[in-house]
Parts: sequence; structure tokens; C-alpha cells
Amino acid sequence: MLALIFLLVAPAAQASKASSFFKDGQKAEAAGNYDLAVTLYQKAFEADRKNPQYMSALRRTRFVAA
Repeated sequence: MLALIFLLVAPAAQASKASSFFKDGQKAEAAGNYDLAVTLYQKAFEADRKNPQYMSALRRTRFVAA
């Protein structure tokens, strides 16, 4: 039973962590710190690979940072 609860809670925790990385990435990007933004967007994407917004932000800032 405990394993089932963990399986249900773990994805929500990952999504929350991904959202936090994404928001921090937005702040870094707005401040012009593109290298930090890339790092944070990468962490958001790794935590939630199904979110197209994270992939888009990562690609955009990689292009700008290059």
C-alpha cells in the first residue's frame, strides 16, 4: 500500500520541482543571465520531459546563449 501511495505522489513532486526550475529559469532569462536560464530550463525539462513549454524555453535560450 505504501508503494502505491509513493507512485501516486512522486509524479506530482517531480512536476512541482520542474515548475520551480522553470520559474527560476524565466527569472534568469528576464535578467539576461542566459547561461543560468539554460541550466534551469534543462533541469525543468529533465524533471518533466512531457511538458512542451520546458523544451521550447530550453531550445530558445540555448539559441540566444550561443
